[in-house]
Amino acid sequence: MNCGIVAGTFAACALLAAGPATAASTVVFTASGVDTSISLYDLQLYSAGYYVLQANFDRPVNLYAYGGYLEHWGVFLAPATDYPQDEIEGNDSLMLFGVASEIGQSITGFLTVPEMYRIFFNSGEEYANYGVPIGTPVYYEQRYDNPFINLSVIGEGQPFRYDLRIIRFAEVPEPTTWALMITGFAVAGGAVRRRNRVHA
Repeated sequence: MNCGIVAGTFAACALLAAGPATAASTVVFTASGVDTSISLYDLQLYSAGYYVLQANFDRPVNLYAYGGYLEHWGVFLAPATDYPQDEIEGNDSLMLFGVASEIGQSITGFLTVPEMYRIFFNSGEEYANYGVPIGTPVYYEQRYDNPFINLSVIGEGQPFRYDLRIIRFAEVPEPTTWALMITGFAVAGGAVRRRNRVHA
């Protein structure tokens, strides 16, 4: 499936929930075509997982990419009868990772989005000031919401052929899987260059 640039913006069909690329992976985004620049902002991902951004071009381009998510921690009454109003305290932080600006024909980036987790315990004196009696069942929760990737590619005014994809792994890939992926990157890059020669 090819999704190019439509009136300077990415076609809506680019975001996919495609079948698995391997037994433990899912292709969540793919696009290919020819243009002089690409801008993808707030490309929404699934929740937890290990994401690999693969970008291949038929000539060197300037690529800027980073990903992140909204990290929230909080302490709640357990059980929380009116979530999230039963939050005793908490905070949000925007976490950014993998900020990179590179020039190349084949570029790979990574983003890990952790699983949400909870820890249950009985409150102590630290929450008495919040009006929570000592010994009240509470829990600590850590969430990682709205993961995203931003991507910008600049061809310095000259057209380039591109092949982009984002793959999600449920867990960090095995070394043998990495070897297959690296081989796949090389093959994809070679295919891009061959297509360019055919259309020259």
